[in-house]
Amino acid sequence: MLATECYKCCGTGHFKMFAHIEGGRCFQCRGTGKSAYRPKGLAPAAAVPARFQSADLRERILSGDLFAMPFAELHACKGLAAADDSLWATWNQRGGERAFEQAAR
Repeated sequence: MLATECYKCCGTGHFKMFAHIEGGRCFQCRGTGKSAYRPKGLAPAAAVPARFQSADLRERILSGDLFAMPFAELHACKGLAAADDSLWATWNQRGGERAFEQAAR
């Protein structure tokens, strides 16, 4: 899970136009301005096959061709990258989301 600015209220925690309902509090983030989310298509770590839970996935993200990987391997790499901020940044710089979406089709 990743924490980010709430996508509904843009991090404010409330809506002026809905002040008459719960004081305008955002229901998505419960008024905090932050929301936790799981990136679309990302399974919990327990759902990733054991053969993909290894240190070489990190190396593949850092040096491999993401667009040549099969979907199952990309899925495992995305799960690993989501758990580590620096690896997630590398995943995004190397086009991991585009590769994942192409492989999912």
